Amino acid sequence: MPSPFHFARTWDLDVPPDRFWATICRTDEYTTWWPWLRRFDADGMHEGAEWSAVIQSPLPYVLRVRLELEEVVAPSRLVANVTGDIEGWAALDVSPSESGGSAVDIEWDMRPRSRAMQWAALVARPLLRWSHEWVLARGLDQFRRRALSQRHDH
Repeated sequence: MPSPFHFARTWDLDVPPDRFWATICRTDEYTTWWPWLRRFDADGMHEGAEWSAVIQSPLPYVLRVRLELEEVVAPSRLVANVTGDIEGWAALDVSPSESGGSAVDIEWDMRPRSRAMQWAALVARPLLRWSHEWVLARGLDQFRRRALSQRHDH
């Protein structure tokens, strides 16, 4: 099995942690924010919640994943176990930034499960990393424009 893909990054967003958290809790809106998310089902933002997603890569493949939320501490921490076409874990930590917004730390460690994806991870690792970076860059931009720009009071 190829070595896992590890990702860790911090993004600074212009909204305080409580607003960021309230926004990511609107899981029913995810597919409107991210068009590359072909399908998304979630039963909430709480420990034990199960999410499933179909993610369209910019390359000619889709990823089917299932997440189980193992730790949810509003408005600061989310940890999930990931299974499906890839497996591993993901964590999101949110804290106030010096600018008055949020520092969002995202980290995950994933490895492909299918033989085809394992082979691709060995021979085309740079291309898969590019695809991953493409989804992340678009996703952050789309989140800022489509989710955070809306006032949404429940």
